[in-house]
Amino acid sequence: MTGRAADETAGRGSPSAGDPRDALAAALRRSGDLFRDLALAHADWLFELNADLDFMWIAVGNGGSASLDRLIGRHWFDAVAEAEEDGLASHRAQLANRQGFRNHRLWLEVPGQGRRLVRVSARPVRDAAGVFAGYRGVGVDISDQAEAERRAEDAERRLVRALNSAAGAVAIWSPEDRLVMCNEGFVQLLIPGTRRAELTGRTFAEVACLSPLFQQQDRHEADAWLRMRRDSHAQADGEPVELTLPDGRHFLVRESRTEDGQTIGIYADITNRRLTEAALAESEERYRTLIEMIPDGIIVLGGGRIRFANAAAARLLGFVTPGEMTGWPIWDLVPPRSRAELEDMVSRTEGLGLSGTTFEARLRHQGGRLVVAEISTAPIHFAGHPSTLAVLHDISRQQETQRQLIQAAKLATLGEMAAGLAHELSQPLNIMRMSADAALLKMERGRADPAYLRETFQVLSEQAGRMGEIVQHMRVFSRPDIGPATLFDPRVTIRQSSAMVRKQFALQGIAVDLRMPLDGEIQVLGRPIQLEQVILNMLTNARDALQEKGAAEPAGSAFEPAITLHLAEVGQQVRIRIEDNGPGIPEYAMDRLFDPFFTTKQEGKGTGLGLSISYSVIAGMGGSLNARNLKQGAEFTILLPLARAAQGEPPPGAGALAAPRRQRTTRRPPRVLVVDDEPAAADRVAEFLTERGIMVSRAADGASALALAEENDPDLVLTDLRMPGLHGSHLIAELAERAPDLPVVILTGHLEDSDGVAAAGPTVRHVLFKPLSLSRLAEVVDEVLGPTREGGDGGGQGNG
Repeated sequence: MTGRAADETAGRGSPSAGDPRDALAAALRRSGDLFRDLALAHADWLFELNADLDFMWIAVGNGGSASLDRLIGRHWFDAVAEAEEDGLASHRAQLANRQGFRNHRLWLEVPGQGRRLVRVSARPVRDAAGVFAGYRGVGVDISDQAEAERRAEDAERRLVRALNSAAGAVAIWSPEDRLVMCNEGFVQLLIPGTRRAELTGRTFAEVACLSPLFQQQDRHEADAWLRMRRDSHAQADGEPVELTLPDGRHFLVRESRTEDGQTIGIYADITNRRLTEAALAESEERYRTLIEMIPDGIIVLGGGRIRFANAAAARLLGFVTPGEMTGWPIWDLVPPRSRAELEDMVSRTEGLGLSGTTFEARLRHQGGRLVVAEISTAPIHFAGHPSTLAVLHDISRQQETQRQLIQAAKLATLGEMAAGLAHELSQPLNIMRMSADAALLKMERGRADPAYLRETFQVLSEQAGRMGEIVQHMRVFSRPDIGPATLFDPRVTIRQSSAMVRKQFALQGIAVDLRMPLDGEIQVLGRPIQLEQVILNMLTNARDALQEKGAAEPAGSAFEPAITLHLAEVGQQVRIRIEDNGPGIPEYAMDRLFDPFFTTKQEGKGTGLGLSISYSVIAGMGGSLNARNLKQGAEFTILLPLARAAQGEPPPGAGALAAPRRQRTTRRPPRVLVVDDEPAAADRVAEFLTERGIMVSRAADGASALALAEENDPDLVLTDLRMPGLHGSHLIAELAERAPDLPVVILTGHLEDSDGVAAAGPTVRHVLFKPLSLSRLAEVVDEVLGPTREGGDGGGQGNG
């Protein structure tokens, strides 16, 4: 210890040795040293101020700095820079009033150390007369402690800010279960309007009891709830615990114990989340109910597999439950013809996220049949993955109804053209009748020389072929068109359509003019018969309009009714225009022109389906149908996309019936079995083939044909289809089973019966339609059997 004032006192003169005053002085010095040691044990330095508040004496301990000695002689307020909390004004007032002070925190300017924060305490000193003599006190340097406190406060503030920024309520509890710290979220959640300082230090039970949530409960319920919370709070294992209060609010509590015994709790009001989840579950249930009630099938595709399906989709495709479809590859439900379009749709919606599309496709029912569905798609996210939502609308019945309407419209068209067709048939019949009568008369007179008879028979054959072409075209046109779309030249269709009505229209004074390019390849994809029906409908509508205008013209008018058909390529499309110089389309009818059952004709003259069906047919071919009025008359325009056939690709059906020729094992004439229930027709065919050196057997029904085939081992079978007993298709199947290499040629007058049989197996080589051309028959027989010579030996008719 050091003490400059004490040393100076010791150096002054003192009483002589042995003087009692020496003993007293020594005792006083020991008492002073003891006091100083005790004081310095609790402080860094001791100080004494005189009445003017100047430093008179400073004793520095181990915790103080020797530089404090430099303050001796300086005024107190020269050293004190400022004070914390109450400030210097309060401190000056104390010194002015000669009052003591305790634990004042002052900033002291220490020579050589700068500003230091000290905590000082001092008492006023008075002399024997009671006059103020100064202050004696102690000081402690708390700069390092204050810095540590500041850092701790900063850390606490940062912690509080972090806690306040937390989404939920956070609280920290001491090992004695008292609240150490919490954020505003905790206060607002449990005790709104309370300051955090009011809660700090309270026990868990006290804080819980202050909450309105606790106070509003029934006493017994509150006590039970508090016990349950104390148990979960005491456990503090970090596991989330959900609490449901009587008022319906939900809390999620997660409390964890730290290594120093504190408990950190995170409390979240999840009432809104639970309400949202309940609303979402209710919405999902409504959505699921709605999905199950929708009559259309709904599936979700992901990665080419079905991820979800409703009950309607299961019924549509023949599954017992929708769950059976989950994970099912969609490709297993799609025929190859529809797969490419579906794959393109899935890649566009799932891979690229593009908007979906609507198209028709055939789907495989689990029972084996095909279902025609209109599929609408859209991209969605399902279970977190890009997927495709597909709505399947069964249009099988709709298409069947549409086919029936189209068929009815075609038959109606045929009915309207009956008079013209009768005229077309009467012309060749008249020529045939006159030629035959003339030949008979000449024969009766003996003047029918071979040259004349040859010429007459040639005329009869040509006119019969002409009638056959008309009848054949009527068969093709009148049959239901349910086959696949094919490539065809629309110019051929237009020529055939106009040929059917040209002469009839000419008799009514209406000219039909075709303006089309003759050269170049023009092909579209669709059904030619349906396009022919559309053209015929346009022609008959134009004729009706022209007749209506002609009837309104005055006598002697120069009006010349005419219809013109134009065909031209426009970019990647074919444009077909049907023009007339009639009265045009009424303005009120323009917006409804293509509506079903709408017609501008007089009652009983039209069904109102012609244009509606025509519009659907053209749309089904990927085209469009529009109408407009011209200066004179009306114009209907058909636009169809061009379909360019790939180079080197054979035309549809080419070589479909080709097959190796059957080899005969011996050098015998070829044998042919003719099966027809018309004896006259069978006789003519048998006679013709016999003259060509072929052995012919005849049968009038399928059962007899099987027996003769077993007996005679024919090289070729010529058979009709519609016969009594065993149908021709069953005969062909039975023959194919017995002799797989036996070729068959179908002779039929019923076009609709031949399609399935012709494609049924490799034994069917050709289909020839009646009326039969014997020259064409000869070509087919030679193709199948090899060239035969007329009048060869060994020929003859077998049993019939």
